[in-house]
Amino acid sequence: MQWYRERSETAAERFWDALIRARKQAAELPKIGTPYFEGTRVVPFRKFPYGLVYVERSDKIIGLAICHFSRRPRYWKRRLS
Repeated sequence: MQWYRERSETAAERFWDALIRARKQAAELPKIGTPYFEGTRVVPFRKFPYGLVYVERSDKIIGLAICHFSRRPRYWKRRLS
């Protein structure tokens, strides 16, 4: 978000809105995310090359990362433990 804010406050706000939308979608409909890597799912952000990576547990959704789809796309995989 900081990177976008340095370039445009509007872009930063849109990025934030995309994150909130993805979080809401994952919370309300956990199966909406695309199966991604080792049992995780991802909800892509509209108009940004990022997505919210999460895992579904029986009683909760755990957000693991906001990942860029081109840069270090699986840097967060150690968080699965």
